[in-house]
Amino acid sequence: MAGPATDHDLETLLTLLQQGKTDEVSRRARRGLKRAPGDAGLLFAAGLAEHASGHVLKGITKLRRAARAAPDAVAIALNLGIMLAEKGDNREAIGHLARASRLQPDDPTTLAHLGHCQLRAGDIGSARASLDQALTLSGGGDANLLRLCGMACRLDGDLAAAISHFERAVASNSRDGEAAVELGITRSMSGDLAGAERAYRQAVSAQPTNARAYRQLGNLLTRTGRFEAAVSINRQALNLSPGDLSVMYDLAHAMASSDRPDQALDLLDPLINAGKAPIDLEELAAFASFRKGDPAACIARSDRILLREPGRTAAIAYKAMAFNELGNRAAAAEILALERLVSWEIVAPPPDHATIDDFNARLIAEIEGHPSLAYSALNRSLTSGRSTGELFDAPSGAIAEFKGWSIWRWSAGVNELPSILPIRGSPRDPDEHVRAVGRTSWIRVDFMMSTFIRLAG
Repeated sequence: MAGPATDHDLETLLTLLQQGKTDEVSRRARRGLKRAPGDAGLLFAAGLAEHASGHVLKGITKLRRAARAAPDAVAIALNLGIMLAEKGDNREAIGHLARASRLQPDDPTTLAHLGHCQLRAGDIGSARASLDQALTLSGGGDANLLRLCGMACRLDGDLAAAISHFERAVASNSRDGEAAVELGITRSMSGDLAGAERAYRQAVSAQPTNARAYRQLGNLLTRTGRFEAAVSINRQALNLSPGDLSVMYDLAHAMASSDRPDQALDLLDPLINAGKAPIDLEELAAFASFRKGDPAACIARSDRILLREPGRTAAIAYKAMAFNELGNRAAAAEILALERLVSWEIVAPPPDHATIDDFNARLIAEIEGHPSLAYSALNRSLTSGRSTGELFDAPSGAIAEFKGWSIWRWSAGVNELPSILPIRGSPRDPDEHVRAVGRTSWIRVDFMMSTFIRLAG
């Protein structure tokens, strides 16, 4: 096999790459590889040129050949790992990045790439270790690295450490709107809604074109019942992301929750009539019809949804609410069928309930015994300050308690606690989860959306 390219040859090629002369690099590398097909330096330069030209797979193929020819070359291992990570091949990327880190253990850049890739692969513990080491080696002031450290801590359930990292990232670069958004999300998860709002507003101020910052702020305003302000903020988010269905949902949600259900329907119906609306937007239109004072239209919309997907809990809930509004409480109760909206798995027999049917009966009786008990698919608790057996607002979400059993529902990150279970039927909010607390260590509770609906007495 021919010897490797000289340092001068490789340096020249890399300089040409920095100047954007990828075609020239490709031509020179091809000529050199005809003479020395296994030259790691030429393969490396050729792979970088292919990648820079948008030929990702060809670039990876050449860098794989270069890595086999020069397994101890840090630059080859690092760049191959980065390319694979960009493509989504995290497992192979981690192998190359870990080798690069072993060859150059004190390089924070390599460790940062390794930690980021481990984070995307779901290896949170390893990601935290790599990113923490990178942060220490870099001096602790890099905003992007601090943001990555914060994300790793949040996924690991360490919200306090995550908040600290995001705060430092914002302090390090006041124009880093993304760090401020992540800070807001994490504060919200910890129950600090006021702090979350400050962070979102800081993100909007730092990056006035950051649609994600506007969207998070709008969601928080809706969550805290400030619907008119949410409408204004969500309009700005939609102006920055025209056609984004998620942002349209947020805006229509705020409109329907305020006194603007007509505007919500004006926004949603063109998409629905054109067959371009996902089913959750159709559910929102049913809710808007209810808020408009048109229960018949709400029922009709809900029925169309349930013909396609009979288990859509929000549509069931809206249909029940509409019948209740029409004065037909019996039909509402029959449609609601609370026992269908609650499911669990018995891990060990609860001490004071002989059977699951008995537990189910007591649960339904307790809920139906408190007409003010309320939870809808699109609104937080409508009650406050209730005693045991009723629902009350809490910083972390809505809590229902009865006879010593506790059921806790809140928004949280998927990895915040090991006992978190995802809520079924919640496509708009993938971060909604539920956990059984207190004496419910005997059961796993899985609430679907709209479990609790207020029925007028």
